[in-house]
Amino acid sequence: MEIFRKQKENFRDFARGLQERRVLVVCDANTEPFTENIGRTLSAAGKEISLFRFPDRHLVPEIGRLKELFAAAEGADYLLGVGSGVINDICKYLSAKTEKPCGILATAPSMDGYVSGVSALYENGRKVTLPAAPPREALIDVNILANAPLEMIVAGAGDLIGKHTSLLDWKLARNLKGEKYDAEIVARMEKALSLGMESAKKLVLRDFAAVETLIDGLLLSGIEMQRAGNSRPASGSEHHISHYLEMKGEEMGKDFAPHGVKVALGCLVSAAMYKYAAGEYAELSSLQGEIAALPAPETLSALYREIGLPAKFGEIGVSRELLEETIRNAWTVRERYTIMTFLHEKGALGRLAPALAERFA
Repeated sequence: MEIFRKQKENFRDFARGLQERRVLVVCDANTEPFTENIGRTLSAAGKEISLFRFPDRHLVPEIGRLKELFAAAEGADYLLGVGSGVINDICKYLSAKTEKPCGILATAPSMDGYVSGVSALYENGRKVTLPAAPPREALIDVNILANAPLEMIVAGAGDLIGKHTSLLDWKLARNLKGEKYDAEIVARMEKALSLGMESAKKLVLRDFAAVETLIDGLLLSGIEMQRAGNSRPASGSEHHISHYLEMKGEEMGKDFAPHGVKVALGCLVSAAMYKYAAGEYAELSSLQGEIAALPAPETLSALYREIGLPAKFGEIGVSRELLEETIRNAWTVRERYTIMTFLHEKGALGRLAPALAERFA
């Protein structure tokens, strides 16, 4: 995979180096304005451009909706997504199915899946994580990213902050279930998380250096998912909470908040679970140091307030009742061992759910 950065390398280098001649550019109603410049650049390099535009402002990546896109892709040699999470996931999935290479022009630093090898899509109303083809090229223009809606910028920070508990969940699964674990991946992820935490407070100022640190951390997260062969380095109990709410939102016709915002809120709940469990269960004694180093929910909440992230689920329209349901059931979203699975096995998850819902609603 090659990453092109506009402030260091002009996207003309990408266009001139592209061997494929027929390029399908994929966007939605929000990201269509960004297709004009890259389309001109590709045309100037002798590429034949066609555009597939989803008319949605809030695009739900339901597999059943992609028939027209698959038909449009038949006449293309290369697929270029212009957007962030949903467009990126759709293009990676399309690339895997058609065996045509893809790239992504990132329009917001909102999530960590740009260069991962999986796509989060909906199938029959259920959110599923499917194998996908990572983009061969990623086009990064920090000027575009720094001027994205602030909600999308802080959502990216939330996705990165969620690594606090996803990495701890991986260690938990290693210790209790013997799950395959990669210490080098974890060390790189922890470094990216540390740098992201240090620069987070500058994001509300749209500070270019802070935004670049954020996107670098998010890209690294995707690369490490590729190395691991799955999303384990970047997705744990906090993501399961987000995914559960995303599915419920589709059922209810509600768009609660960007994915990374829900991940950040999920991290509060997961961190509280760890702090509770550390004092209750001897099985966690080998993780006492890591759990002690995990920021307390109150510490994270204070940071959220500073950078513009919601610190309560009620702020994004999630009721106490729905949050309690989510805490009880989010461990079922996928077969991945996390602190929620552990507490479910102990018979404690249902007992804790009402108090946790009251605390974080």
